[in-house]
Amino acid sequence: MANFLSSFSTYPLEIVAPDVATDLSVVPASDPMGGPYAPGETFEIAGTLKRLDTYHGVPGAHISVSYNGVNVGSAVTNEYGVYSISTSIPAPGSYTLRADFAGMTIPGLTLRASNASFRTTIGVTSALPILAILGAVALLFFKK
Repeated sequence: MANFLSSFSTYPLEIVAPDVATDLSVVPASDPMGGPYAPGETFEIAGTLKRLDTYHGVPGAHISVSYNGVNVGSAVTNEYGVYSISTSIPAPGSYTLRADFAGMTIPGLTLRASNASFRTTIGVTSALPILAILGAVALLFFKK
């Protein structure tokens, strides 16, 4: 009959969550061509956050939105990774809309940070110059 001596050993085990890159988009949802919008006109900024390993949307992610460095606010992605937020820009000009995802860790997975930007124009809508021209013509006509 053999006798066995009990023994044990320990070895540190580190479990590392997979690190996955993400892709974030941003576009004025009201007009995917990017405007132009009138100063003070409210429009939607929207986009999608996707995992680059599966191309599936990321639900529950916080997205910060800004234009030319001015914070608009934040939105949370829906079950398909889509977010949306309303804003208006008070002055005419060319603006860069920006969306930022800071990254997040969920059990068993780390999603890397990403950002996106889009140029849009805030200015006079196309109907206003026509009205100005018609007004000038009317003044000339009635001035006689």
